[in-house]
Amino acid sequence: STLSSSSAASDVYKRQTEYTVDSSGCIILEKFKYESGETFSGTLSFDKDLNKWQHFWVSNKITFELLGAANTDDTITFNGKVKIKASGEVSPMRGTWIVSKNNNIEHVYEIYNNKTDSWGEFFSGKSKRH
Repeated sequence: STLSSSSAASDVYKRQTEYTVDSSGCIILEKFKYESGETFSGTLSFDKDLNKWQHFWVSNKITFELLGAANTDDTITFNGKVKIKASGEVSPMRGTWIVSKNNNIEHVYEIYNNKTDSWGEFFSGKSKRH
């Protein structure tokens, strides 16, 4: 199933979101589809050596790679970098996943703006397991 979501940052990020779990729960495959029809895919996999989740997304507009750790309150916090392909700009990025008891995921991602010395929302939304 899919769940529509929209970003507070931009209408560009209105999308349908779904995810599947594979490899005994060690990898999550994400698919996003914007209203324009453009797709955006990502993976979240657990690295036992690092004891962290590796989160990687790619589209024709951005690429990001984050590392995250599970917390005791059913959240995962991520930190890493995002590259905006049009400008070539690379910025710090952080995110939080909140996993509900019914396996829905609420996610919020922020990018650090060097010019304003502040964090701003990049996108947020909810996903349902497919």
